[in-house]
Formats: sequence, C-alpha cells, structure tokens
Amino acid sequence: MLLNQDSQVVGDSPSGEVWVATTGSDDNDGSQANPVATIAKAIELVAEGYTIHVGEGTYIANSLTIAKSFAMFGSGKVIIDGNASKIMNINENTIVNFTNVAFTNALNNFGGVMQSKGTVNLNNVSIYKNTQKSGYTSTVSSIYNTGVMTIANSNIYENDGLIFNSGNLDIINTTISSNNVAKGTTYAFLYIDSGAVNVINSTLSDNTARLGGIWLNKGTLNVNNATFENNVVTVGNGGAIHIESDSSTATIKDS
Repeated sequence: MLLNQDSQVVGDSPSGEVWVATTGSDDNDGSQANPVATIAKAIELVAEGYTIHVGEGTYIANSLTIAKSFAMFGSGKVIIDGNASKIMNINENTIVNFTNVAFTNALNNFGGVMQSKGTVNLNNVSIYKNTQKSGYTSTVSSIYNTGVMTIANSNIYENDGLIFNSGNLDIINTTISSNNVAKGTTYAFLYIDSGAVNVINSTLSDNTARLGGIWLNKGTLNVNNATFENNVVTVGNGGAIHIESDSSTATIKDS
C-alpha cells in the first residue's frame, strides 16, 4: 500500500485501498469492513498506485479497461473468470501488479486474458483453460504483450491460445505445460514478433503447437536454465524453439 499524509480513513481502511469479497456489494465503499463485490467496481474505486485486496472466491470479470496503476493481491484461492469473453485491456503508462490470482475461461483471439501496452507484473499467477475464437493468425493468444511484462513463479496450462510478444517479456520460475496451440494456421505457444524475451529457470513441457514451441520471428531470445520436455509440433520442426529470421538473436545457456 502507498499511503500519503493526506489519506483519510474510510471504514477500516485508508482511502485508496479497496477490498473485494464474494459477500460484498458494489453499493459499499470498498473498505475492509464494507467490501465491494466485483473486480470492475474495485478498479473503478482504487486510487492510483494503491492495492486491491481480493478475498477468496470466483469473480466474473470481462471487458475491463485499465487506465491506472495499482496492485491486486488475492487472499486464498482467487479465480477471475472471463465468462467466455476477453478479460482486460491494459493501457500505456500504467504499472499493474497481480499476485496470487488465477485467470480462466477467457475467449478472444488477441489477448483473451489480457492485452497490454503497459507494465505488468504477474507473480504466483495461474492462467488456465482459456480459449480462442479461431486459429488463423500468429497473434492468437491468451496474453498479448506490446509493453513490458514479467511472469514469475506462475503456472500456465491447458490453454489453446498462449503468448504473443512484441514488447519486453521475462518468464521466470514459471511452468508452461499441456497447452495446445495447433488450430488453423496458428504458430507457437510463445510467438516473438519483436522485442526481447528472457526465459529463466522455467519449464516448458507437454505443449502442442502447429509450427514451433517458441517461434522467434524477430527480436531477441535469451534462455537460461530452462527445461524443454515432450513438446511437439503438428507441422513444423521446432518443438522447442524455431528461429525464423537471420536478423534474430538467440542465446541458450544451461538448458
């Protein structure tokens, strides 16, 4: 929590902080004593640079536009369910941190879970069972990143549209497993169109893709102490990594 000298107390909480609970109401003020019920209302109420505290439970959330910086912290098992729609767009000039939450049941071709132009940090997050509308572009994805993103200590599994990157992306201490991205003319479970991607201390296993596991179209890929195991392609030749362009740079170490 960021708290300045001008903060006031609302209910049991300093202003700016917001609490969400399945037993809450969006008519409440979002204090700890009077939580709101939805993620959308919490984002509306949270002050720039403050924290949304989400209580255990499942929350339906979709068509969100995030235009401010904040942190979201889940207590217990917190699931954000896209209800077969896109969950969120994250605008430029924002810093958004998600900790201990899960994203599931999103449906969209371009970042079903999130399409981000900002700076996003995902820590101890699960992204699972998100789907695509069709499979006819390289950009089919659950995560579509054109900004700066870090995925750490997380699990990404059983999705059929995964990660598209044309920004900067760090994947650290994360498991990517049992995803199937082989529909139509899709490419890979991680498609790098440009920018820099670092895969560090992570495991990529039992994934199926059409042309490649990690497809490096343009940009830079650094892989350090990563494990690739039992990944397969249905058409191409790079179950682990496919390097498409001579102008790309890939460094693989201790993997």
